[in-house]
Amino acid sequence: MRQTLLEREHQIAEMKSNVGSHLTGIYQRLSNIRDEANQLELQLKEDAEEWNIRDTAIQPGLDLSGINSTQEQQTTAETRPPATPRDYADGKGGTLSEDFGLKGNEAATPQPPRY
Repeated sequence: MRQTLLEREHQIAEMKSNVGSHLTGIYQRLSNIRDEANQLELQLKEDAEEWNIRDTAIQPGLDLSGINSTQEQQTTAETRPPATPRDYADGKGGTLSEDFGLKGNEAATPQPPRY
């Protein structure tokens, strides 16, 4: 009976640990969603300023006055790893890609005869 009780207590402790890690994961995802929403709001504010559009014309109930662009940029720079260079990372024929300059010349350059 004691053995059964100890097994049950161990199962309960393991369940609590799993629930705790699950809740931590949910909190992290929620934090990421909030960060992305703040970035989108910041981008919206910058685009509205660029086009001289008032914030209320975009969405009347949206208050973008509390967003500080330098603070948001510092926060995102601290939490995210540095980005891979775009010319190689996207794999779409950037200057560092392995096939740069080869696709257009294949049809134009005749192959030498093979013996």
